[in-house]
Amino acid sequence: MKRRILPKKMFHIWQDIFSAITFFAIILIIFESVHAYAERFFAFFQGAEIFIVAIFALEYGLSFFSAAKKFRYMFGFVGIIDLLAFLPTVAAFFYPPAVALKPLRVLKIIRVMRLVRIHKENHFFFLKKGKEYSNGTVQSWYTVRAYFFALFSSVIVFGTLMYLIERDIAETPFTSIPQGMWWAMVTLATVGYGDIVPHTVLGRIVAAFVMISGLILFALLVSIARKVAEKVILGRN
Repeated sequence: MKRRILPKKMFHIWQDIFSAITFFAIILIIFESVHAYAERFFAFFQGAEIFIVAIFALEYGLSFFSAAKKFRYMFGFVGIIDLLAFLPTVAAFFYPPAVALKPLRVLKIIRVMRLVRIHKENHFFFLKKGKEYSNGTVQSWYTVRAYFFALFSSVIVFGTLMYLIERDIAETPFTSIPQGMWWAMVTLATVGYGDIVPHTVLGRIVAAFVMISGLILFALLVSIARKVAEKVILGRN
């Protein structure tokens, strides 16, 4: 439980801004992993990094201050994700190799998924609020959007994790996060082209988990498609 330190309207505005900044940070991490972009836009990435780290550090401080059980927040799943969003960059001033963990910032997308679950009225996701949520059609489209957002998030998180695990292997195909995302999309979709495969034991363990996740997501998609068809086409609630 947290004490709300902002009025409700301002709180939701802050959540919208925070969601936008999180996506901006994730996009930067993805493009920065591509060596050609990292070299060409080095100054821009450095400036954006300072801004993002400052925002995430402020957000962590506010969350800690507003948490009723501060130690539970610090050592809880959400608190650790919030900390990893800026800690590698700060730690790099004292231990430069720590900057290699900066891509873990993409885990912040899980935080955004939690915000979507808790605050369905979040304007950032172009959802309507109020009594319209009692309408079955609106609820169905919210479910569809939430599903594809979960799929998109899974591709980013799994692709980034595989990139971190496999990038130092000789002649690795995981040369950037976009390469990892391609592998994650193919694996989650249960297509399995085989053009990119992990070589490390840890990478294969993650791959097995991604394969199982793909089956689960596919089953969820079938269930959601059936419910949407019943509500939108057949008019059932």
